[in-house]
Amino acid sequence: NSQNDESVGDALNDNVDLKDMWIAQDEKWVYVSYSLVGTYSADYFGHIFLDADNNPSTGFHSADSYAGIDYMIENQNLWKYTGQNGEWGWNLEGEIDFRQGTLEENRIELAVSKSALNLNAASVIGIIFNVNDGDQNFADDYSPDDYKTKSYLFSLGITGVKDKIIAMEKSELNISAYPNPFNNEIIIQFSPEDHNIISGEIYDILGRRIKSFNPSQLSDGKIFWDGKNNNGKIIGTGTYFFCLLSDGVVSTRKLMLLK
Repeated sequence: NSQNDESVGDALNDNVDLKDMWIAQDEKWVYVSYSLVGTYSADYFGHIFLDADNNPSTGFHSADSYAGIDYMIENQNLWKYTGQNGEWGWNLEGEIDFRQGTLEENRIELAVSKSALNLNAASVIGIIFNVNDGDQNFADDYSPDDYKTKSYLFSLGITGVKDKIIAMEKSELNISAYPNPFNNEIIIQFSPEDHNIISGEIYDILGRRIKSFNPSQLSDGKIFWDGKNNNGKIIGTGTYFFCLLSDGVVSTRKLMLLK
């Protein structure tokens, strides 16, 4: 949970004050998002620094960051580090899918292909966030707070959830979920007729089971999830998967929780 490593209010300018970061993935893409305490400005430079080989001894070190930055996402552009011995040097790789939130205008979401980052299924990448308003009177905000000694780590390793997602190709049940993304509660619906519903479970991106529903809860084809785990604790922002087992087939629906 990135919130544990980023303090809100640590930037003098609210418009560069980072909060609530998350990272997710699918077969081909890495999705990254952050929001700001203040207002997003296209005149500022929002950075996501990627240590693609998880090796702090190589790449660039922004403001003495721990991560050895191999790729820099600056607003909608992807740059590859080409410098030597930590010196400044970048090659523009092209534009990425970069979007500002509509319901949450201070949130930024982007997607970058794994192939563009030369990532494989076993990769572990280091990630550091930064927003620069270009004003030397205001210090840039970096996340995590202790960015000079650590970075966020994100594993692209194949998980149990991925194995279940593959079964979507043989899915017999059409699962809908709304609103999605959601904040407080999401409604999950499906048609249980003529199917032997065995179980329904929600997993996080690492394949950990978060919430379980028994057959009696699933019998009418409609359940409500309030974003709490099996212990009744509210979970954090991120990507989750509802997996429904019926007749030996797993049907899956991706859920996005935004807090």
